[in-house]
Amino acid sequence: MAVKEKQPNVFFIPEHKKDTIIDYAVKGGLLLLLLWGGKKFYNQWRTNQQEKKAGDDPSTQQAIKFRTAMEGAGTDEKTIFETAKEITDWDAVTKAYRNLYNTNLTEDLKDDLSAEEYQKFFNIINLTEKSPGKPGKSKVDSNKGRIVVSKASVNIRKTPRATGSPTKDKLLVFGRSNIIITVDKSIAIGVATGRTSFDEKAEPSGVLFIEVQVLKKGGTIKDSYTAWVAASQVETISGAQYKEKKYPALSITKAQYDDASSSLNGTDYVNYHQEIITHVPADIMDDKFHVVGRAESEMILGFPIMELKTKDKTLLKFLTIDDTKRWVDKQFVTIKSVNQ
Repeated sequence: MAVKEKQPNVFFIPEHKKDTIIDYAVKGGLLLLLLWGGKKFYNQWRTNQQEKKAGDDPSTQQAIKFRTAMEGAGTDEKTIFETAKEITDWDAVTKAYRNLYNTNLTEDLKDDLSAEEYQKFFNIINLTEKSPGKPGKSKVDSNKGRIVVSKASVNIRKTPRATGSPTKDKLLVFGRSNIIITVDKSIAIGVATGRTSFDEKAEPSGVLFIEVQVLKKGGTIKDSYTAWVAASQVETISGAQYKEKKYPALSITKAQYDDASSSLNGTDYVNYHQEIITHVPADIMDDKFHVVGRAESEMILGFPIMELKTKDKTLLKFLTIDDTKRWVDKQFVTIKSVNQ
């Protein structure tokens, strides 16, 4: 006798439940659509709110600069590095970038920069980022008034650039060493001014410099020269600690100071005894007088080189702290003497 093959059960929806399932499906679809639309609306609202801050919020401006530098066929690495040096709050910049473009700034930079450039970028961020009332992200406290002491042999430089050496480049007209003197370990170099500068061109991945007031030889305690030292080669102590430890203090002569090169940009004379500070927001121009950026009020632009008078204004040529020549309308800035 033939065995009847058992047929598998067939799933089916009862007629009285079909309308209910369809109703749930429609409602679920509408809910998903509403959620998607709500998220899209929120993202657009968030972008609009962030864009409103572009006029007076440095973090938003920096986020826009990064996006502009990465858009198009090629990446503008120079703008990326220059913008990195302006940042005082990295978290605020990344938040502004996400609000504006709904994407991750760190990942976008990683896609656009080479591995070496990516490392250099975050070296700049980690060494120059500050928070209100706090020193840069370095192990060295560079706040104004701290006594700077050498913890190894260190070059005392006239400008914040790793240029030349004490024994070579002396005969090169436009490439002389900017080293004033080299001191040994455990020397009280001077007093920190609170200013720092990052030389991203220095090998292998940039150098953070601290500005120091160095005593003028034969002068009083009020007489000093402005100089720069690599943060990695020094430590800072309080005035009380200095009196206790009694480190020998450095003093330099006028001849030593003058012998060190400060103008490393061809025939232009750079006046490092003065600095240019904006007293209102000002457009910054390149050598063809094209606007390449905008500086906020109370920003140190650099050092004066020369003036150019036109029919209706006086333009001021200056050297930025990273050794770039730029122009600004003189009416928007104040020139102040740097203590020597």
